[in-house]
Amino acid sequence: MIRAVIVDDEVDGRDLLENLLLDFCDDVQVEAKAASALEGIKVIQQCKPDVVFLDINMPNGSGFDLLEAF
Repeated sequence: MIRAVIVDDEVDGRDLLENLLLDFCDDVQVEAKAASALEGIKVIQQCKPDVVFLDINMPNGSGFDLLEAF
């Protein structure tokens, strides 16, 4: 099982991606979702996912800011 985290500031974007993964990727399990780069850092540290689906343009920190934290 591939453990995933979704980081996106838009609720609809997070939900759409989660639903697509549920429908088409049986081996991917969404462990958590985050609404900001800062929240994403915390969630990634807690969950230690195999893959992160990351929005680039977010207020209060971009996806690239989140990547730099690691």
